[in-house]
Amino acid sequence: MVHTDWEGLKPAQFLLENIALLPRGQVLDVAMGNGENAVYLSKMGFQVNGVDISLDAINRALQLSHRIGVTIKADVADLEGDYSIEKNSYDVIICFY
Repeated sequence: MVHTDWEGLKPAQFLLENIALLPRGQVLDVAMGNGENAVYLSKMGFQVNGVDISLDAINRALQLSHRIGVTIKADVADLEGDYSIEKNSYDVIICFY
C-alpha cells in the first residue's frame, strides 16, 4: 500500500492500490471535486488537468495543490454541456465517486 502523509490529501484507495498500472503522462480528472486524486497524481509525477462544475471545488483543489507544492490545471465546466475532450490528449482519464 502506498503511504500518503501530505496534510489534507486523501486520494481514493483504489487509486492508491493501482497507481503502478497507470501509464505516465497526461491525466484528466473528470468531476475532480476538491482535487485529492489530482494532487496525489501530480505529486507522483503525472501532469494533471481537472474539471468540475463547482468553482468552489476547483478553488479548494488549487489551494490544496499549492499547500502540497505541486501544480495542477483546473477548469470549471459543465460536463453535460458543451465540454469535450480532444482526441489523444490524455494518457489516463479518471473519474471517482
